Amino acid sequence: MAAAVAVLAVAALALAGTASAAGAGAGAGPGAEAARVAAALMDPQAPLPWRAAGLASLSRLPAWGEMGLSENCTRDLLQMAYSFGNGSAWAIKMFDASTKIPDGLLGGHLVHLGNFDECLSVRRGEGDGSPGFDGQHCLVAFSAKLSGGEEEEEEELGAQEDLDEWQTLLHAVQSSLVLHGRTQRVDEARDIPESGALASLLSYIPIQLAWCTPSTCTPQDLETVALAAVNLTSLKATATVDPVKCHTHVGKKLRGVDVFAICLLAVFIACAAASTVYDVLTEQKDQRRPLFLTFSIYSNWSKLIAVTNGANQLTCLNGIRTISMCWVIVAHVYGMLALMPTVNILLFAKDFIESFKRLVITNGSLSVDSFFVMSGLLLSFLFLKEVERTNRFDVVKFYVHRYVRLTPAVAILVLMSVTLLGYAGTGPLWDSQYDPLRTACEKNWWTNFLYINNYVHSDEMCLGHTWYLAVDMQLYWLSPLVLLPLWKLPKRIAVLWVSFLMLIGWAISFTVVYLKELSPSFVAGGDLQRTDTMKYYYWTTHTRYVPWLMGVVLGYILHEARKKKPEFPKWTIALAWVMSTALMMTALNAAYPFQQMTWVYSRVEAAFWLSLFRAMWSLGLGWIIFACDQGHAGIVNKILSWNFFQPLARLSYGLYLMHIPILTLFTGVVQSPMYLADVTIIPYFFGVLLMTLAWTIPMVLLFESPIILIEKSIFGGNLWRQREQPGEYRTIENPSVGEGGSSQA
Repeated sequence: MAAAVAVLAVAALALAGTASAAGAGAGAGPGAEAARVAAALMDPQAPLPWRAAGLASLSRLPAWGEMGLSENCTRDLLQMAYSFGNGSAWAIKMFDASTKIPDGLLGGHLVHLGNFDECLSVRRGEGDGSPGFDGQHCLVAFSAKLSGGEEEEEEELGAQEDLDEWQTLLHAVQSSLVLHGRTQRVDEARDIPESGALASLLSYIPIQLAWCTPSTCTPQDLETVALAAVNLTSLKATATVDPVKCHTHVGKKLRGVDVFAICLLAVFIACAAASTVYDVLTEQKDQRRPLFLTFSIYSNWSKLIAVTNGANQLTCLNGIRTISMCWVIVAHVYGMLALMPTVNILLFAKDFIESFKRLVITNGSLSVDSFFVMSGLLLSFLFLKEVERTNRFDVVKFYVHRYVRLTPAVAILVLMSVTLLGYAGTGPLWDSQYDPLRTACEKNWWTNFLYINNYVHSDEMCLGHTWYLAVDMQLYWLSPLVLLPLWKLPKRIAVLWVSFLMLIGWAISFTVVYLKELSPSFVAGGDLQRTDTMKYYYWTTHTRYVPWLMGVVLGYILHEARKKKPEFPKWTIALAWVMSTALMMTALNAAYPFQQMTWVYSRVEAAFWLSLFRAMWSLGLGWIIFACDQGHAGIVNKILSWNFFQPLARLSYGLYLMHIPILTLFTGVVQSPMYLADVTIIPYFFGVLLMTLAWTIPMVLLFESPIILIEKSIFGGNLWRQREQPGEYRTIENPSVGEGGSSQA
């Protein structure tokens, strides 16, 4: 474990300011003194005066000028060392706020945050030739290099565990990278280390240590100090300080776009207040103008929580939508928590991928296919009902209506994410978590408004979860190619056409996975490979449309069944339930072997699995919906049609849009590591869900509902007539994305 000792030495040297001993390069004396000081600081049994003396002695080490530090940083680091030795409260506070000797490295305790608030509270006034400074909290990242010297190599090889143990650790590293959303490939044959397991581990996931420093020190200064500390050890490592991981108490200044967002929010709030007052105070209800009521919180809330039941409603979709939305959020919670500082990410990641019971999380992407099925179902069901009633297809209304329904909510989300969200949190990781989201949206927001973000600049997607909206919109654009044949052509020809499109979809998925050698699972398998599965398979419309198309067919079947209800023998219904359950359980659980170390990658197996398992899930779900609608589902239909699900289903579009910004807030403000376990993650999920609900309801009442009402009034021509009854515009008969939120994931 020489590498481990070296890393700890680096931590102690860097965090205590011992890198001033970088003058060791000028002679053996300073290097020996630095080693003695480091040993004093690293001994947890040493009394505080000993460690204080060791820290203070650093200021006596020569060659400060040779390190290339800025004059202000050099002066204040020396002052910090002297003051600590003299017992000054502010210097002790800075040392106390820094990371000490880290533990649990091999378990995944790789991010040590110190005490953020304590560090930022430091104020060093003028005196002793210094103009004064504030506390600055920075994270220093240490990464090991795999190649070491002969002496280190021989020592580590002698202490290294057997190959199986190394593969287990490497597997945990890869799993952690996957949970962190990294696409870096860990090649088992290439990376069996010469420098030991810990050094190889730190070459993939660096250890980050908090350092409370004077605000006069730049990130470049701190890198210089940290690298000098590394050079005092035998460890081949690098040290970096990301500017976004350095913080002082100085707040952010409002930008022009921030002011615009605040003013826009104020306008909507004012409209809501005026509309609500008008709604409540107007005595003659039948004389009220709908335009003046569109922003009424009272009326919109009444419509949001209204329970409506009718013969034409597919009420089971409310339960499926709500459950699927919760499934989406809990899967994202598990994934996002891997971005947080934890004490056991490697141990948890290894257990996570080897646990059969957690397949419901690792295969949580099937919840998206549930939404694709519902989206296609509702589109075809309502389209066929409308064209049979009017005998015409209004192309302009078909497309404009959809775009207007979806886009305003997306626009509000993007605007608020790049402006006000940035002021909602603070912490040692806040900027590193939030800045990528803000930067991507500032650069590529326009791709979201054109719904092409799953293809254009997908590597820097603004709000990554909006890929679903792009796929759903693109399928909507192309849907007349399927809907019109179902309406106009003979059934046999229409069925052949749809079957052909399904075969094409399966063939495309198979070919893409085969040629790109994509992984059949989102967590590491025995080959330790995860390539561009998201970019070439998960986000793309041409590989994801089969479940949606199956939903279109289901909508057609339900439409025809409303004309003449089909009759089935009881044994047929029972067999269908058995088969649908088997299909869904297979789709959910059969990927387990692909996640294990013993599995050897096969392009054919991966291609077959990824091209078929989503269709298996969709087929099983389709039977459940059909059985509920036709009265063959019993208790299942009663549960899914529970009235409690109706308001939640109406909120599902807003919940989907809001949950990622809320998760970003949750993970960005942490100031201490978390212990990952199901018993700690599930309560965390409920916290995220409740917080998302708390933000979604105002968004729906202030933005989504009024815009939907205005759009509906314009297309319906009733802008000045009496408005519809509560709940009318949010029934399941008006259920596309943005119209009650029935088809998002």
